[in-house]
Formats: sequence, C-alpha cells, structure tokens
Amino acid sequence: MMWQVLGRLDLAPRTYAQAADIFDVVCLKSSLASEAAQLPATCVAICRLLKKCDCGPLSAAERLQCREAFTSFTDILSQLGLLPNTRGPQAPRPTSAEADAELAARERSLLEDLGWRIDMRSAEDWLTAYGLRLDIATAGMFRDSLVWALKHSTSCAKGARQQATVLELPPRLLATGYLCHGLVCARMLSYDRLCPEASVDATVWKRLYAGSQPGGVLPECSLRVETQDALLEQLCLATCSDMEAFKLATLSVLEGGALGHGAAPGAPIGA
Repeated sequence: MMWQVLGRLDLAPRTYAQAADIFDVVCLKSSLASEAAQLPATCVAICRLLKKCDCGPLSAAERLQCREAFTSFTDILSQLGLLPNTRGPQAPRPTSAEADAELAARERSLLEDLGWRIDMRSAEDWLTAYGLRLDIATAGMFRDSLVWALKHSTSCAKGARQQATVLELPPRLLATGYLCHGLVCARMLSYDRLCPEASVDATVWKRLYAGSQPGGVLPECSLRVETQDALLEQLCLATCSDMEAFKLATLSVLEGGALGHGAAPGAPIGA
C-alpha cells in the first residue's frame, strides 16, 4: 500500500528505499507503530512527509489521494479482521477533516520518533555518491567497470532491505560493503584484499566468498596489485573511510546474503 501511495504522489523511486528505512526505524523505536491499528496512518504519514520534503506543502489533490489511501487501507485491514471495529458496524467513514487530523497527528509523532530527521540517506544514495566521487578521483579511468559495479551493488542493496532492518545493516555500512563487493565482482579488486584477518581466517573467507558466487567460482581480478593499491587509496578518499572499515562492511554484507548474481563474464575493465 505504501508503494502505491508513493507512486500516486509521483515521488522518485529512491524514496521507496527511504520509506522502508523510516518504517523500520519507527517500528523499532515505537511498538505502537507496528500494530495493525496504526499501520494505515503510519504508512500514509510517511508518504506525506516524504512528499513534503521533496516538493513542499501538499496540494488539495494530493491530500485527497492520501485520505483515500488511508481509508482504503483501513477498510482492507478491517475486512481481514485485523482491526477492532471501534466505530460500530454501521458507523460512517471518518470525514475528510477527521482523516486529515489523524494523519497530521501521526506525522508529528513520526517526526518525534525520528528526532525530526526525516531526510534519511538510503544505501542507494550513499552508493551513488561514492560512485561519483570514485569516478572523479580516478579521472574516469574505470568508468565502464564502475557503472557495472554500482548497478550490481544497488541491486544487492535492494535485496538486503528485504532481509535486514536499517538498524541491523545501516545504509552507509550497507553501501560500503556492497560497493566493495561490486568492485570484486567487476574484477577490479581481488577478494582476498578485503579479508578481515582479525575476524576471519583466510580459508574461511575464501569459502565464504565462494559461496556468494555462481557455481562457487571466485572472480579473478584483472588489475595489477599496484593498480589495486591506487584504487583502494582513492576508494578511501571517496568514502571517507579506511581498509578496516571496508573489510568489516564486506563481511557484514557477505554474512547478510542477498548478493545478486556474482561476477559477470563480460564485466568491462578500465585501463
């Protein structure tokens, strides 16, 4: 239902991940948010907040769409027997004013749960920023490979959102881990460069990485060691991070699963 409302409000696809992240945080911070009775108002209020952040105040047509989604979602849950019928069997639907008031109140409680920080960056946002910075830092030398790696990483990040909450795998950690994994799959980095030696034995790491690849075949890096060193140096600058963070982030996403299709036979490699 939340995706339908986002679509009706003509919001960009990136807001879908933001909506999911916000929903995770709100549900983990407030047990009431995940109760069936709160779901319609919570989902629609999240969509309203994202639309306001994107375009400012809602138009009359957009407010109407949100009200209709709210009442429709409530009716569906009631028909499924998931909501208590507090209004009685013959009670009329809430008026427009009542629906608007309930959604406005839910918006405020959401903002309080979020510490008034609605503009949460998704893993996809971080990946886009990292990719742009790395492309600039390497003077476009690996652009084709990087485009492939980012596409692969973004696909993996979307899959991970179905398996872990934003608090279990924070967006920035997710983006860092999947970017490193994408570079390995694009044969720009050797998988063993990312082994967190303090946490995992090299043999275990090899087995873990092989398990993420089709047929268990490890991708073979096409770049010289010196070139990999230079790439990692630029990656540190692009992500404001370091090798230890790369290793731990990659371990987190490997253990979390949702790693897509592994290395592509035709993944292009730069100079």
